Order: sequence, then structure tokens, then C-alpha cells
Amino acid sequence: MTLNAAGRADNVRLYSTAASAGLQSTPDRPINTNLSRLKIDLRNLLARHPNGIHLSKVRRSCPLILNPQVLNDHASVRQLLQSMPDVVRLCGFGVQTILFPTTAR
Repeated sequence: MTLNAAGRADNVRLYSTAASAGLQSTPDRPINTNLSRLKIDLRNLLARHPNGIHLSKVRRSCPLILNPQVLNDHASVRQLLQSMPDVVRLCGFGVQTILFPTTAR
């Protein structure tokens, strides 16, 4: 992890910064900008694949998903994705897991 001139990690925003930018946060849980960027990347990827995309292709197309700072509180990529019901819906198990945009049914 690299620190900026203020001694803070570059990928973490403080509550005051997040609030002024209109991002969701709480005083005790700062915004992880890598996670925010991952959500944007996933939304863009899923918009190109409205009929779903295999998890293996998502891993290759979106390397940020394997970033240790993004996976920090999650045991697996699947658990990370399940924590984003506003972005993605998962179907299937193991290598057969397919991701769909949340708007697709």
C-alpha cells in the first residue's frame, strides 16, 4: 500500500471527502475507491453482456476483481460479487457461474 503526502492510502477516501462527492460512506467505514471503480467496471462489462457472462471471463476482463485491497473482507471473488446486489446477480455454481446485470431477469 502506498501512502500519499497526508499519510493516507490513496485508494481510501475519508467520510468528509465522500460526503462532499455525494458518495455513500459512514464515519467509521471510509469509501474504498478501488471497490467503487470495480463496480463501475462491472456495470460497463455487464452492459455489454445483457444475457450474462461467465465468471472466468469476468476475471480476465476485469483484473481489479482480484486486487487484494478489493478482496480484503471477502473470502472469495464469488462472495465479493454477492455483496454487490445493486450491480450483479449470480447464477450457477463453480465454473458454471454466470453473472447478469441486476436489471436482467
